[in-house]
Amino acid sequence: MQLMTIQHGDQPCNEPCGVCGEALLQAAGPGLFTAETNQPVCRSCGRAEAPHLVALLDLARAAERVGKVCRHILVPPMGALLDLARAAEDYSTSRPKSLQHAA
Repeated sequence: MQLMTIQHGDQPCNEPCGVCGEALLQAAGPGLFTAETNQPVCRSCGRAEAPHLVALLDLARAAERVGKVCRHILVPPMGALLDLARAAEDYSTSRPKSLQHAA
């Protein structure tokens, strides 16, 4: 199991995944990176190695999207609220592997 971190990139990066070596185009903003080599990690490798971090990234992206859409309206659209609720539920149910074994 590799250690991974979430980092914010100001520009998109076009580097291979630090775990599987597949070509990866990561958008600007928060992304998953290996802790040792600081290389970007693809979503599938992230889900296998650190599902809680991928769920946290999904939650952050959903919150950012809802914030942009709903900035000038009083009541957010139901679809935006459901996306945010789904991302929050995914994050709350994903636990690091070390905590799954302890429970």
